[in-house]
Amino acid sequence: MGGIMQRLAMSIVLFVVLLSSFSGADAWEANYPSGPVRPSTQAPYNQPAIKLRNPPSPSEADRKNLFGTKVGTTEAALAAQDPTFANLFSRRTVAYPSGDGAELGYGWDFLSNQKKLMSCVEFNAVHDDKYQTVDSRIQQTVDEETLDISLNTSFDVSAKATIEVVKASGEAKFSLNASHHMSTSDTTFIAHESATNGIVYAGPKANGILLRSDMAKLAATDGEAFRDKCGDGYVATIGKGADLYVMLHAHDLTTEDKVDLETSAKASAGIGDVFSGGASGSFSTKIDDLIKKHSLDIEFVQQGGIFTTVPTNLDEVRKKVQTFMGEEKDGPRALYVNLIPYSELPNWPALYMLDTSDMRQRATRYFQRLQSILYEVRNMRENYFRDDGVKGDKYLFDYAHQLREDNLGETSDLVRNEMDQVDQLLKILDGPDCKAPPVSGNTPSRRERLRELGTHQKNCEALVSKKVKNDLKNFNDFRFWITLPLPLDGVSEKDLKIITDFSGASGTPLRQRTFAQALYRYWIERTDQVRCRLFFECLGKDEQDQEYTDVVATIVPPTITYNVVPSYVYACAGENPGSCGQPYDQNHLSCDQRDFEARARLFCEKAMDSFRHSWTAFNSRSGNQCGYVDVVFTCYNFTPPFPNGK
Repeated sequence: MGGIMQRLAMSIVLFVVLLSSFSGADAWEANYPSGPVRPSTQAPYNQPAIKLRNPPSPSEADRKNLFGTKVGTTEAALAAQDPTFANLFSRRTVAYPSGDGAELGYGWDFLSNQKKLMSCVEFNAVHDDKYQTVDSRIQQTVDEETLDISLNTSFDVSAKATIEVVKASGEAKFSLNASHHMSTSDTTFIAHESATNGIVYAGPKANGILLRSDMAKLAATDGEAFRDKCGDGYVATIGKGADLYVMLHAHDLTTEDKVDLETSAKASAGIGDVFSGGASGSFSTKIDDLIKKHSLDIEFVQQGGIFTTVPTNLDEVRKKVQTFMGEEKDGPRALYVNLIPYSELPNWPALYMLDTSDMRQRATRYFQRLQSILYEVRNMRENYFRDDGVKGDKYLFDYAHQLREDNLGETSDLVRNEMDQVDQLLKILDGPDCKAPPVSGNTPSRRERLRELGTHQKNCEALVSKKVKNDLKNFNDFRFWITLPLPLDGVSEKDLKIITDFSGASGTPLRQRTFAQALYRYWIERTDQVRCRLFFECLGKDEQDQEYTDVVATIVPPTITYNVVPSYVYACAGENPGSCGQPYDQNHLSCDQRDFEARARLFCEKAMDSFRHSWTAFNSRSGNQCGYVDVVFTCYNFTPPFPNGK
């Protein structure tokens, strides 16, 4: 993968990378991962964590052997399909594995999302590539997971499936995501345009598309050996085209800028509002304003197509969008594959098997959410322990409000422990119960094997449910986010004044309530809205109430008390020093130093690391060139001094 980077005079950063992997867009759309990570308490019925996939119309005897009971409600519950998840043993679309390639007919493991190195089906290749399609959109992202899903990144889970070997399969993810870790104090949008240029697909022979006779025989007698060789389905289509991404990363925003940008994005006309030749919408205007303020980085990625230009500024990126279709037509490349399960083939003998795919994808995506928290903690610690004092704060640290104590180290330790729990869950899914061998529906002596499979399903379900409910708290990452300090640009000026009001005018109950509402709006509501739009993971009313209750529970008076201590600096402003008397003659300000606000910043923020200042000038009188005035500068500091060593 080659790339070039140029830093522009107007502080736009462009990364132009010619990729050898996939990135997603709407012209083709990967359907893995899909669905919510966190199970909703609003579900109409309880869903099993581990599904048992049955062949079509299983016999009464097989069902009784599987469930060890009279066929009825127990079986219905075990076989239920969660409607919020795509059935991953049905047809699906994933990224073309560009690292090592794939051909029509190759087998595919639907649980680990990896190809097999052989074809187990008979077919004829058919080309249908005399057309183009194009789609585009802009999506806001709030963490590592939503960034990857906006990039349409698929996930591989290797045979071992421990967290150390869970990885994104496409290098495109690393070209953008590795160079940019999400910070909640920033605002990031992914604009992507995707063009496809036809497909090559597996067509039927005289008798249709069939399993090879030797593989059909193997599936009927040894389901485990068949899955090892052939997986669960085959590559039925390979789609070609090109994908183009532009990451808009806005940083160092004021609260007003941040709200305006996110609001204008929701009201925009999509990608055309930014990249059309005469872009003039509100979102485009905000982007241009951020460039002028040096508050926008742009990363540009194109996969496929014959490059005609390499953009070096935003106007050239806009031109690149306009010429993208022509570039794609001249040089399309493999982007995606469509997979069809063997169960749709006429000579499929059918298998009974455990399906852990839903739980695996939820675990790996939850791990990403935990990674985002660690990145955020790292950003906060870096900002906290800097050298320029409290005036450089990007977060509302505890000494500024004294309503609760921040403990970034404790949160980091808890998140790392949670990651270990995810790793343990993946090991359970790779254990003997959850990876029980499938049983062919055509095996003559299958009674005992079906009973064993049913027992394994119950044991796996119990182990997984216990781990998810008791140790992972149903994949609730919000319980960690709400312990973190708020980004200053995530709090309105009105709320910030109330939260940091030590005068007593606002009162402690109002300050606590305002702080709790700000925490909820930023860490819970903001993320919930994005997750709800992306994959329908939406908090219900009862869940929202519980999350707010959890936020309130974190607001416990800190054990460390920060007292605001004023100190005073006296000065005499006039032509000649020593003309005001003590204590004002301690500092002399000449006639050209009458900007008392600037002097206050020097005396307080620069010299004493104060977080706030005021000044008063009085006793003005004539004399010499500019007259004289007595000045008192009041500097406000915390004790103990910042930082407190957490």
